[in-house]
Amino acid sequence: MEYDAEDHHWHLKPTPTPASFEEALGFEQSAFGSHGRRLDGPSKVWIPVAVVYTFIIGLGLMTLFFQRLTHTARIRGHWLGNSSVVALHAYLTMILIAYPIRFWYVCAAEFWVMALVFPVGLGLYQISNSRLIFHYQTQQELLVTPKRNKKIRAPIWYLHPCAFLRHHKNMDFVTKTRVFVFGTWVFTVFACTFMYIGSINFHEGHGFFGEWSGKANCHRGPHGEWVPTAISQLLICWVWGPYTLWYARNIRDSHYWSMQTKINLIAGMPGTPLWMAFLYSNNPTVIAINRWFPHSGWFIPGIMTIQIGSIVFPLLDICRTPIPIYTAAAEGEHELNNFNSSSNALNRKFNKALTSMAAFESALEKNVQPLLAWAANRNFTAADINFLVFVRNWKNNWGGPGRRNRALTPSQACRRFEDAAVIFFTFINPTTSKVTVNIGDATYKTISKYFVDVLPHNLPGDDNSLFSVQQQVAPWEKDEHTSQNPGVDGFDRARLQYIGSDEDHDDYDAIPKGFSLSVFDDAYNVIKDDIFYNTWLRYVNELDPNSDAMGSSKDDGLTASPLSELPKAHTRAARSPAI
Repeated sequence: MEYDAEDHHWHLKPTPTPASFEEALGFEQSAFGSHGRRLDGPSKVWIPVAVVYTFIIGLGLMTLFFQRLTHTARIRGHWLGNSSVVALHAYLTMILIAYPIRFWYVCAAEFWVMALVFPVGLGLYQISNSRLIFHYQTQQELLVTPKRNKKIRAPIWYLHPCAFLRHHKNMDFVTKTRVFVFGTWVFTVFACTFMYIGSINFHEGHGFFGEWSGKANCHRGPHGEWVPTAISQLLICWVWGPYTLWYARNIRDSHYWSMQTKINLIAGMPGTPLWMAFLYSNNPTVIAINRWFPHSGWFIPGIMTIQIGSIVFPLLDICRTPIPIYTAAAEGEHELNNFNSSSNALNRKFNKALTSMAAFESALEKNVQPLLAWAANRNFTAADINFLVFVRNWKNNWGGPGRRNRALTPSQACRRFEDAAVIFFTFINPTTSKVTVNIGDATYKTISKYFVDVLPHNLPGDDNSLFSVQQQVAPWEKDEHTSQNPGVDGFDRARLQYIGSDEDHDDYDAIPKGFSLSVFDDAYNVIKDDIFYNTWLRYVNELDPNSDAMGSSKDDGLTASPLSELPKAHTRAARSPAI
């Protein structure tokens, strides 16, 4: 303690943190020391860099915003990815202007900015990365069982604790990442709050551990004040980062997504060790660097790499999508009719012919399995292709040659509506589908109005519970597991129920007015065009000219896709009286 005669107060004498007083004095004249409270030469460099880089990031985010409805932006999670970029940029901006505002950017301010803003940005980015693993794993499931495109909700924990625990043992990768990130955030907030309240280093006059080390040395946290923030960064970057890299090691997608994830995760790893090394080192050379370069400046390369990668790779993927295709398709079909005998010319013309919409529709009709496998492994659009096949089969079943000009009985009309409802809840409804097809809000609202009085559900006792426990109003009596043929990839009518059903109402009355075979036409056309441009053309570009891309009929001796056959439906059960 020493007495200050000017303000008549006793103050704790600053404790030099480095090994010698000379090094401590040099450190106190570092980037957070006093330089006359003026904009010196380095300040005139840091501020323009922050302004120019902010403009570049803003321009990139604005460009992505106008492309937010594309398949590329949608699978990555436009809002989630951009939120991580914004959060990281907020922290990066504070690093870039830390030197110019060193007179006001006090130790406590830096402590809380690093404790709150930085982990949020890193955590959001890890959650965004987890979508790559989630989409890849989900697409593999859809490749085998397309009807399993169902979102599983956790049972209510206090009503069904055992089911709740079983659910969390089988969480998808996105949910696992969220749990890990949220847990890291909670730990960081509580640990940093304890450090801030208890450390004398932040308050000079009160606290219950440590000692005051001066305004400049406060940034070093000589008594472990910065340990919680360092632990949170290491958990997110050095624990969950390699875990994600392990799952992504064999993914080779056509969207540059796995490349983006691997580069950015690796780039984010060196920041924390370098920050700690330059923060606590007493080496004279390191201290000299700290005079003009903030300790947290070692996060700059990693943060910039993550931000630029999150903007550039999606834009590269969007630019790859071929637009002027109909001219090329027409040219290809014309040349195919006048091809030369040369094998090279034939291969070129064959590939051009495959870029037509007719070739795409032929592949969907005759042999969709090769395209479906490629879409699941490389393009993450298996759900959209399954939707096209299911809608086509549904229309052929209820409006094909065998049913034309024939009026449906009330029972048949009800079954047709139920099959359409299953397609809606399996591929379109965001509440019940793991992966939804890419349609606009207007199209979704037009379709969903026909199914507002229907809910999918699993009856009690089903381990793969689709919803948490809810009131069952007139559920179907039969379940998928009681079907005579439970292994068929078909329509699960048994999972439907009507809301507000009445035993006095006829089944036909439950069908909304205006419902017809054209209910999915708008969505079908949108998805077909989207798949044609974003999946089929990329598939053709990687196709071997000698392969059977066009598919073949049954007479060719090839095994047809399981999806090319009409999915069989369960026998309809009568509705029980309303509760």
